[in-house]
Amino acid sequence: MAQLDELPPRSCSIAFRGEVAARNTQLVTAAFAAGLLESAIEGVNVVNAELLLRERGIELVEQKRTDPGAFSSVVAVDLVAGDRVHRAAGTLFGHSMPRLVQLEGHRLEAYLDGVLLVFTHQDVPGIIGQVGTAFGKLGVNIAQMTVGRSTPGGDAIGVLNLDQAPDEHALAEVLACRGIKSAKVVKLPPAGQLPNWLATAGAASRASSASVGTCD
Repeated sequence: MAQLDELPPRSCSIAFRGEVAARNTQLVTAAFAAGLLESAIEGVNVVNAELLLRERGIELVEQKRTDPGAFSSVVAVDLVAGDRVHRAAGTLFGHSMPRLVQLEGHRLEAYLDGVLLVFTHQDVPGIIGQVGTAFGKLGVNIAQMTVGRSTPGGDAIGVLNLDQAPDEHALAEVLACRGIKSAKVVKLPPAGQLPNWLATAGAASRASSASVGTCD
């Protein structure tokens, strides 16, 4: 969410629906705060993220609904940056397969790992082919792709999972395609790897436990 807008967040919310809402969601909320701040603050982790968020005047609201929706559990977030509101929702398939199931009001299903290209476009024939051709000419391989739209012929959003991050030239090629309105590169940890802020918190916790053990 933090990578979708250049402006800093003004406020944000996280909503839990379904089975997850009946559980202790404190760690998930802290992880959301850490993810928002990781590119702006050095040393942020799940322990200090919410405090750092409040110190910067960024309001974080948590909501819960136990009634099921389209999935058994869904986490949905809103982020206000400038005069824009960004929305996303995700769920977990199995035990370790996170999926993005809604973005900016459009339903879709995208893998949440590695390098993503998020692009908005008009829902007209040939858009995906143009993007694939533009990347293919420059050697950028597309691993997965998904498209969500509200109405046929209206606004749509696409998410591509890429094997490598496109450079500025490749991104410019995509933006030059007819019908493309915007394109953003989002970099997430590879599948199976923890984000830095969670790995840092785990290391700090282990160090603290070792210190206590030494004192004993």
